[in-house]
Amino acid sequence: MQQKNRHRGLTFKLILYIFSSIAIVLAVIFIFNYQYSKKMLMKNIEESAYNLNQSIVHRVEVILAAVEKLPRAVALLVEHGQYTPERLMSVLRLLVKNNPEIYGMTIAFEPYAFVKDQRFFAPYYYKSGAEIKFTWLGGDYNYFTYDWYFIPKELGKAHWSEPYYDVGGGNIIMSTFSVPIYKMIEGKRQFIGIITADVSLNWLQQIVNSVKVFETGYGYTITRTGQFITHPISDIIMNETIFSIAEERGYPSLREIGRAQIHGKTGFEKPDYKSLKGGKSSWISYAPISMNGWSVGIVYPLDELLSDVQHLTVVMLILGFGGLIFIGIMIAMISGSITKPLRLLAKASRELAV
Repeated sequence: MQQKNRHRGLTFKLILYIFSSIAIVLAVIFIFNYQYSKKMLMKNIEESAYNLNQSIVHRVEVILAAVEKLPRAVALLVEHGQYTPERLMSVLRLLVKNNPEIYGMTIAFEPYAFVKDQRFFAPYYYKSGAEIKFTWLGGDYNYFTYDWYFIPKELGKAHWSEPYYDVGGGNIIMSTFSVPIYKMIEGKRQFIGIITADVSLNWLQQIVNSVKVFETGYGYTITRTGQFITHPISDIIMNETIFSIAEERGYPSLREIGRAQIHGKTGFEKPDYKSLKGGKSSWISYAPISMNGWSVGIVYPLDELLSDVQHLTVVMLILGFGGLIFIGIMIAMISGSITKPLRLLAKASRELAV
């Protein structure tokens, strides 16, 4: 009986030693493979986020470039040519009509610079449904004080305005690209006015919202000051900045992301942050729109973003435990076959002894 127990102990030790050795090797391989696979998945996630941001930025900048070329061209024509008021107004109307990316255009002159007896001269054409409508800017709408006129005049170069609600003009939220106009007068190049092209932010909202970000993710756009100009929650648009949201919700990491965005940086951040839409823990990628200093951000819900990583974890665990069980069974069978001759020999010895 003692010999029988001793042989069983030998079988158990043999199984234990072999199983432990193989389990340790497999565990090392499993951990390395899991960490490497997770690293590759995270790299793919960041690359996909970067590419998605760049795709949105490219679509926006294609439209902005098309907007910019029109007022630049007209400014050169006015500077080097002679135009009657009627001719200028006809050109503006045709440009608005034939360019779908343009919401409206005006050419606004300094007091008495174009028509000698008129302080204001600023014909404005804009789209209203399928129609091209017209209004004069001036009087109660003192355009000389508005950013779209004043800032490029002071800077002496073309400028994208901060978005604004233009009550006197298009009556929508828009941004204006303004180009200063100069004229040689008595041998000096003097400023005489501004030509503008307006872009409706409804157009920008459609581009950003058209991007599919898993199930509940979304995109947003902020200006040079951090103000939201596109967002799936409409009440936020023009009423909040990324900094005010960070302050109200207690997200200092979101404030840092906002700072990076207004400084024109590109990044993929993993903040302690719950999205405004859905309230899920989320990561954020962002990229600048270099033409006007705005920035596009994309919010990725963490559970949806890491679903592949979580799936990998479950699969690896199942395979790992399943593999260990299978190996244990095989070792037990092999060990039994190895020790079986010893057990038979021991049995024969006992019978001879009797």
